[in-house]
Amino acid sequence: MVIIAILLSLVNLSIGDGNLSRKMEQETQRLASLLDLASQEAIFQSKQMGIFFEEKGYHFYRLQDQQWQIITESDSIFRQRRLPDGIQIHFQLEGQAVSLYDNTEKLLPHLFIFSSGEFIPFKIVFNSEANDNFYYQLTGNMMGKMVIKQIEDEFETF
Repeated sequence: MVIIAILLSLVNLSIGDGNLSRKMEQETQRLASLLDLASQEAIFQSKQMGIFFEEKGYHFYRLQDQQWQIITESDSIFRQRRLPDGIQIHFQLEGQAVSLYDNTEKLLPHLFIFSSGEFIPFKIVFNSEANDNFYYQLTGNMMGKMVIKQIEDEFETF
C-alpha cells in the first residue's frame, strides 16, 4: 500500500508539473512570435521598437519623436503580457545578466528591435518558481534568428 501511495503521488506531481511545463512552452513560443512580429513591424514602419521585461511579464515600446512610448492596451498584439502563476523570466543581453528590478521607472526597454529588424543578441529563460530542473530558453542573434530550447538541467540564475 505504501509503494502504491508513493507511486500515485509521483504520478500526480508529474501531471501537475506537466501543465506548468506546457504553459512555459506556450509563453516561450508566444514571446518568440511577438518578437518576430515586432521585428517585421519595425521594418515596415521604419520605427524602432523595444521590450521591457519584468519578472512576471513584459510589454512593448515604440520610438516616437525621439521618445520611447509604451504601447497601450488598445493594441491587442503588443499589449502588456502577464505570465501565468508559477512562471518567471530571466534575461541576458549580449551574455550579460540584466536585473529586472533596476529599471523600475520603465523609461527604457531592455531589448531594442531596430528598424532594420535586427536585435542585440539575447537570451530569455522561462522557468518554474517551484522547479529549477526544467526550463525553456529563447535565444536570438543580431539577424533576428530565434531558437527555442527545452532544457532539463538545474537552472542557475544569471
